Amino acid sequence: MANEITALVQSNLDCDFVSAHVAVGEDGQGMIYLKKNAVPKGVNGRSYEAAMIATKAITRLAKATNKTYGVGAIIVTHGETDAGNPNYEQELHRLWRNYNADLPAITGQKQKIQMIVSQQNSCADRSPSTLAQWKIGEDYPEDIVCSGPKYQYPYAGDGVHLTAEGYRLLGEKYAEVY
Repeated sequence: MANEITALVQSNLDCDFVSAHVAVGEDGQGMIYLKKNAVPKGVNGRSYEAAMIATKAITRLAKATNKTYGVGAIIVTHGETDAGNPNYEQELHRLWRNYNADLPAITGQKQKIQMIVSQQNSCADRSPSTLAQWKIGEDYPEDIVCSGPKYQYPYAGDGVHLTAEGYRLLGEKYAEVY
């Protein structure tokens, strides 16, 4: 994703662009463990706080070198665990609202942070989370964008996760959407 964003900025704006990317998700966990104030269970339930810690650290590093820093996008590759969750869209939008309250308070940025969501594809195509991932972009077009499905990317043998090449291609798609 980072290489694609830099290449697109250089080719379209003829300037350099430095970005930092942090992965704070929790493999196989539902929204209940990804949300703000999740009740930790063992090692799960800490991704939201991890995002705050990473943002504070990067903001501090940027300030130390007289650079500006802001969060440009929140990328969500999620949904299989919540395939049957009828409240997934509302929970995803609440996650966006919470990030948009807490991250700018750290970075000092004024602009809203866009969320980019990809549709899960390994469960039923008509699962509540699959449909919600498309619908949320329709319901909140200024805030959240669905980058599309992932069926076209190569999947690992478990049929749930992408291969390394699949995630590379998905990262390119996220960069194009961003």
